[in-house]
Amino acid sequence: KRKPKINDFDAEAVVADVLIPCPSQYALQKIKGMEYIELWYFSPEGCREASDNSRSTVENSFGLAKVDGYVAFKPMASFKASQKVLQDHDLSWWQFNIAKMSFLVHIDKCGW
Repeated sequence: KRKPKINDFDAEAVVADVLIPCPSQYALQKIKGMEYIELWYFSPEGCREASDNSRSTVENSFGLAKVDGYVAFKPMASFKASQKVLQDHDLSWWQFNIAKMSFLVHIDKCGW
């Protein structure tokens, strides 16, 4: 039998001490497409709702979408907007600041 090899351990690696909330697939797809998305999706409430919905929907369900003239499969979670979304001007200052920082992290990950 072959034993799996374990990668080297880097004792000098720095680990972040802050968790960045994860928004819904819908919000991430809007960012990738450089489309407008409400900041609420990046707030703790929006990320909590995305987490709750991802548990309740089937992760392996796909829908059809037209991409560059071709038909492609996309995850169903990326099609549906939240019914609880708040407009940016309805967010509290605390929600706005938290959501803004999360938004900036995610657009940086998408290469904006």
